[in-house]
Amino acid sequence: PVSPFKGELDSLIEIAQLAYTLGVPGYAPIEWFESMRTHGRVLWWEDSRKIISVQFSSTVWPYLSADERRDVILHEAAHTKTLGHNHDHVWKATYRAMGGTGNRMADALPLDVQERISKWRGTCPNGHVIYRGRLTRKARTRSCGICCPNKYNHALQFTWRQLR
Repeated sequence: PVSPFKGELDSLIEIAQLAYTLGVPGYAPIEWFESMRTHGRVLWWEDSRKIISVQFSSTVWPYLSADERRDVILHEAAHTKTLGHNHDHVWKATYRAMGGTGNRMADALPLDVQERISKWRGTCPNGHVIYRGRLTRKARTRSCGICCPNKYNHALQFTWRQLR
């Protein structure tokens, strides 16, 4: 794991201190993960519900403001308290109660940065663009939330292009 701050380990120490203060178990290492395209993730054993590590993206982290970084830490800390809930209402309520925005951070980066670090670009028939690091089955059949919020519309489905 390499720090995106060219050796400034203080940043990772500060992340760990805040994460542990927010309830991330002290045994869980806080790490950089080089090849990630998302902001962070929690790795855990499903059978024992024990956290393996909390990881933050060294690819994305340098592009985040201090407030966005804090929110990502809160986001992942909420995952450690709600293992198995992914991004459902239980996780979201916990995230907000801890002081987070309640939002997922996937689209928070400027479009030019998303284009540089993402593997896939989706374009709706009306020209709206989204980026993804991986193209899941759910994403492949996603329709545009700007054109038709809160429901699927086949006519507004994204067309995906692999960028790298």
